[in-house]
Amino acid sequence: MNVTVENLAPCKKLVRIELESKDVDAAFDSMLKDFQRQASLPGFRPGKAPRDMIAKRYEKDIHDEVKKKLIPDAYRKAVDEQNEFFMGLWSRLTLGESAMCDRRAGRSCAAGT
Repeated sequence: MNVTVENLAPCKKLVRIELESKDVDAAFDSMLKDFQRQASLPGFRPGKAPRDMIAKRYEKDIHDEVKKKLIPDAYRKAVDEQNEFFMGLWSRLTLGESAMCDRRAGRSCAAGT
């Protein structure tokens, strides 16, 4: 994990956190397994639908859940690492384009950081 803090103003800072692609991949795979266990698609027994179909059908939901899991954890670690306390709400919670690779094409994020 790489953390950078930019001073935008005396009371305003930009905290940029870069996660390792393998961590994002692991979180995505874990969430995909959870969705696969719970999903019920027509033509398949509950929990027995193929991973590719689950990933395609629930892609947005899986990405949202991965964000909900990774961002707060990474933020807490960054605060501990920087030994600073950041008050206020996050103005933008995103996972960068390099983190969320094109999974529909079957590419892994492990190649790029």
